[in-house]
Amino acid sequence: MAFSQSSYELVVVNSSTLGYRQYEIRKKALIYDKLSIYDITIDAPPPRFAASILGGKRGGHGGVSASLSSARHRSPRVLLLPPPPPPPLLALSKSSPRPITDDEIREKKNACYADIESGLWGWKCRASVIAKENCALLCLSPRCYELIYEDDPLEEGEKDFVRGQEYKYCMHKLSMGDSLDGVKGAFNF
Repeated sequence: MAFSQSSYELVVVNSSTLGYRQYEIRKKALIYDKLSIYDITIDAPPPRFAASILGGKRGGHGGVSASLSSARHRSPRVLLLPPPPPPPLLALSKSSPRPITDDEIREKKNACYADIESGLWGWKCRASVIAKENCALLCLSPRCYELIYEDDPLEEGEKDFVRGQEYKYCMHKLSMGDSLDGVKGAFNF
């Protein structure tokens, strides 16, 4: 999308698997957004920048409109908006005729790792290996993370195979649209 003044362009620089898009106003601003219903207005001189990010209702189309006024300021302005909380993965939130496979879980987890490494989840998720793992589990399935790990997140050096199995079982049940009752503690013998 080209702007009328100073030939600034709005370009999608990065698009994640979770629906986040990183926009760049050529050498001026970075904006993270999730296509949903919200408006953001930013006015930060120089340059003056006003952007309105509009998402449509389910199935609708979102768009970005922005205007820039010319400024003779040479230092680049970078605007970072924190990403909204991660949305549940669509494949996991819909009822489907078959459970999610281990390969699909691995593929989605790798996509979460890529989003974490790109900085979409913030510096806290990149602080340590275990922080990255906790963020990846939260990214993969917020509902299962809340049920299994939220009260007691993984700690450095911890390998919890029982909770890992419960988490995977939770994802299978969630993908089938089943109730999550009885998931926590299902593998405590």
